[in-house]
Amino acid sequence: TERLNTISALVGQMFMSVSIYGCQQNFVQRYCSMGSFKRVAQTLWANVPVMAALFSLNWLVGMVIFYLYADCDPKKIGYISDNDEILPFYVEDKLYILPGFLGLLMASMFNGTLSFLVSCLNSMASVLWEDFVSQIPAMKSVPESSQLVVMKACGIVCGLFVMGIAFVVAHMSGLVEASQLMTSATTGPLLGVFILAMFCPSANWKGAVAGMIVSHVVILWIAIGSLLVKEPPRD
Repeated sequence: TERLNTISALVGQMFMSVSIYGCQQNFVQRYCSMGSFKRVAQTLWANVPVMAALFSLNWLVGMVIFYLYADCDPKKIGYISDNDEILPFYVEDKLYILPGFLGLLMASMFNGTLSFLVSCLNSMASVLWEDFVSQIPAMKSVPESSQLVVMKACGIVCGLFVMGIAFVVAHMSGLVEASQLMTSATTGPLLGVFILAMFCPSANWKGAVAGMIVSHVVILWIAIGSLLVKEPPRD
C-alpha cells in the first residue's frame, strides 16, 4: 500500500484546510470581528491563491531536496540527526553563498510560528473564560475589568502548558509528521460536527458530542499507532 501520493496529499490538505479555516476558534473569532458575512467570504476567497502559492512552494522545495539528496542521504551520512533538520541543512549546504540567509530563514519561521501561536493562545483563553471559568457562580458577578485580568491569567496558563508540551516533543523524532497527524486527528471530528449541523439540523447535542468523542478516540488511536509502529506486522 502506498502511504502517500499527490492525490492523497491534495485531498487530505483540502479537508484539513476546511477544518482549520472553518472550525478553529482563532479563525472564527476573526470572522466574527468583521462587519458582514460578505467581507468574510471575500477575505477567504482572497486567501485561496495565497495559500495555494505557499503550499506549491513547499512541495517544490520538497521535490528539489529529494532530487538533490536521493542518492546521498544526509541523515545516513551523519550530517543531520533527524529528518526535520533537512531544510536548514539544504539552505546551509546549497545557499552558503548568501551570508546570513539561514539565519533570516530561521527568524522568519520563528516569527510566523509565534504570531500564529499568540492568536491561538488568545482564542484558548477566550474559550476557557466563556465556557468554563465564567460558569463558576463566584465569577458571574465579576466586573469587566476583572474579567480581562482573569482572561490574561488563562492565557498565561495556556502558554505555560504549551511550553511544557514543547519540552516533551523536542525529544520526539519526526516532529512535522507527528504535528500533522495530531492536527488531523483533532480537527477532523470537529469538522464532522459542523457538517452534521449543516446537513442534519434535527441532530441533538447528545449525539453530536457522543460522535465527536468516539471519533477522537478512534482517530487518535490510529494516529498514535502510526507513530509508534514503524512497519505493519508480518506473518
